[in-house]
Amino acid sequence: ALEGAKKGVENTKDMVPKFGKAAVFAAKAKGSVLKMHVKNGDHVERGQLLFETVTGSLKDLKPTGSEVMSDVEGIVASVDAKKGAKVEKGDALITVYPKDEIQIEILISEADLPTIRVGETVSIEFNWSMEHEERQEGIITSISYINQTDENTTGTTYKAYINFEPDENIRLGMTAIVYAQ
Repeated sequence: ALEGAKKGVENTKDMVPKFGKAAVFAAKAKGSVLKMHVKNGDHVERGQLLFETVTGSLKDLKPTGSEVMSDVEGIVASVDAKKGAKVEKGDALITVYPKDEIQIEILISEADLPTIRVGETVSIEFNWSMEHEERQEGIITSISYINQTDENTTGTTYKAYINFEPDENIRLGMTAIVYAQ
């Protein structure tokens, strides 16, 4: 949240890495879940088996099941069914956040809007280790046109999103400090 900060001044508001667009994997037909092959927090590769379903119930096992594979590399954010669960065609069963879609969501104060631009490079510092002082570079990819209302902030603010390439130490929900250039 570059809220209250001027260009080139450290922002001390908490910001958390979030993932952008989620890949949702759904049941291909009405039936039952035969097996879930992943759990929340698992890293998945493109082509990895996520879950299997069968037509009908597990008691009436019919061989016309289907396997659903991941078409993205990323992190499993939610597994919304268990073995034996009855599902309808199109029911979302697993959500995966693609590795290349990680973002930081921040709030920018109305006063800072003239100095912060889409496409601008920013520096990102994660607070996971005091010894780790390296900053990562990110790009502001969008700034909302609709103001945000939040009891924790005063004044008018706008959501902005910063894309960056995470290293192996970055985790969903970590606190970060963003520095405007």
